[in-house]
Amino acid sequence: MVLRLTHNEIKQFLVRGSVYYGLHRQVTSNIPHYLVILNINPPEDEVIVLAVATSQVSIRKTIRGDIFNETCVIVSKDEYTCFTEDESVFDCNDLKIISLEELLTKIKQENWECKQQLPKYILDKLSAAAKASPLVKKKIKSLI
Repeated sequence: MVLRLTHNEIKQFLVRGSVYYGLHRQVTSNIPHYLVILNINPPEDEVIVLAVATSQVSIRKTIRGDIFNETCVIVSKDEYTCFTEDESVFDCNDLKIISLEELLTKIKQENWECKQQLPKYILDKLSAAAKASPLVKKKIKSLI
């Protein structure tokens, strides 16, 4: 079923902390992931900054090494009940960038399923982790 909303109508529902479940072209896995909007004001930005959750916690710890604790956020299923795994991690060194137009198209075509908004305290941790990352560009940090 395709949504009958216009892009402008969908933009009204885009807020910091919105969570979508779907495939993203920059994620190498062919399974859907939870994607969280980090932008302070997504409807006004040309690009959307997304944090991606993965259940591969130990792999992310190995990849990030010394910067894991500052730049990655572990979230339990108890903290965010939409998760199906006991623990998931957001690697805020590897944020995904998507144009606002592409995001609106994915939502409208129902490729991405809208989930419960992320609690503010977790969202604040994600923003702090992204800002602490030496791999995230200043321009991206200014959007979150």
